[in-house]
Amino acid sequence: MRHIRFFEVEQTPKRIHIGLRMIKTVIAVFLCAMIGWLRGEPAFFSMIAAVACMQNTTGETVETALNQVIGTVIGALFGLAAVYIELLAGLQRQQLMPIYYLLVSVFLIPAIITTLLIKKPSISAFVCVVFLSVAVTQIGSAHPWIYALERTFDIFMGVIVAFLINLILPNHISKAKNEEESGE
Repeated sequence: MRHIRFFEVEQTPKRIHIGLRMIKTVIAVFLCAMIGWLRGEPAFFSMIAAVACMQNTTGETVETALNQVIGTVIGALFGLAAVYIELLAGLQRQQLMPIYYLLVSVFLIPAIITTLLIKKPSISAFVCVVFLSVAVTQIGSAHPWIYALERTFDIFMGVIVAFLINLILPNHISKAKNEEESGE
């Protein structure tokens, strides 16, 4: 039987510091919050996307951003499909909600299979989160496709903000690698 470790590292680091990635994440989340505030919209999804997208290097951020964009589109489309099936079947009545929740739960299977078919299993969890945000939190919304578009826009905004912050702020890891490679 394989031993399961609770802690990821053997010991607590001797020195815990606030690094550049933390600073960039804080700035990106704040900017997303301010953009949402100015739009009069909650910024939750853009803030989450910024946190998930922020990486140590711009290249890693671009890769994560592309994966989030793909995951957002897939999740939103499956979410809309579930919502429209629910609307057509009239499952919004309180006594039928358990059937809708069963439908939503089962819809996770094709959503995850889609990530496997496009050879991006690492985005499965993100696809499921976007799917659930569209399929569950919009219940009672007059226009589910507008809700899905707004959540997709929010996530894209978080991705773009994280990318721009990572592009603008210097990256000490890339800088150190470049100096090491050039022999300085």
